[in-house]
Amino acid sequence: MIARFVLITAVLLIGLGAIWAYELVFSARATANDPTTSLKGNDDKLVQITRSAKNKTKQDSHHHLIPVNLDEIQPSKQFMSQLVVQKFESALENRESSESRAINAPFDQIEFDAAVSQDRLSVRGQFGGVFLQAPHRLADKHTGTIVEKLADSTAVIDAFFINQRHRRELDYSRHSPNVLSDLSLSYLRHTERGVVVQIHGFAQEKRKSAVARDAHFILSSGHKGALKLPSKFSQCLQQSGFSGVTVFGKDVDELGATQNVVKRALHKHQFHRFLHIEMSLSQRISLTKSTAELTRFSECLAALVAI
Repeated sequence: MIARFVLITAVLLIGLGAIWAYELVFSARATANDPTTSLKGNDDKLVQITRSAKNKTKQDSHHHLIPVNLDEIQPSKQFMSQLVVQKFESALENRESSESRAINAPFDQIEFDAAVSQDRLSVRGQFGGVFLQAPHRLADKHTGTIVEKLADSTAVIDAFFINQRHRRELDYSRHSPNVLSDLSLSYLRHTERGVVVQIHGFAQEKRKSAVARDAHFILSSGHKGALKLPSKFSQCLQQSGFSGVTVFGKDVDELGATQNVVKRALHKHQFHRFLHIEMSLSQRISLTKSTAELTRFSECLAALVAI
């Protein structure tokens, strides 16, 4: 019995010794392969090795990033915009003067670089006097269609602009600087008695005053004290049978385009021939459907050149 007990105890001790030896070898190998492990009792070196390993990881990750210089991107867009303005100026300089302003000169479209914009800019080869703009074609429904219809039927419109992106992406009335401001400046520099006219749309139910809620037109020069153009245009519209015509600074105190970027750029360079037209939805729809109304509206635009 004693011999058997000794034998069993010896076998158990040998087994435990083998397990201990295996764990010791495995631990040593893991330590050799772990960059964050140091010799026992050397905690300072352990921290140092760990930080070094983390820094190396950060440095290595930087090699996989493509550096982007935002300062280099913006000048590229500015350069492409300048090319558009140069083409526009060249087309304006090549226009033929016409006292009768007959609609016999086709519009030439000036292409934007796709990386900058896909907006529509067109110039007629014959002098007119009105640069018509729809800066918010998508947000202000039907304004793009109105501009197109007016351009096809109104001789005094010798240039027009229609945006193709939503104002949430690019708001030509608020984002500064922008190419439309430069185009508008170029137009007035090259067009004697020229007028920049913007067509917008408003929601009557969102207006603050009762007069504005009942209005179909809110006309403005962008400044309360400059009433000549909007007042003359208002008078013409009313005489032509349009109703709900109001003037900012005279009849209403909202939607006056006081912060309009194009207007501010023009005023900064002493150009004040700017007319901002806000239309109700029902009025916009009516202009797209009624040829008679569109004709009367276009006649009032033509009268602007003589003011």
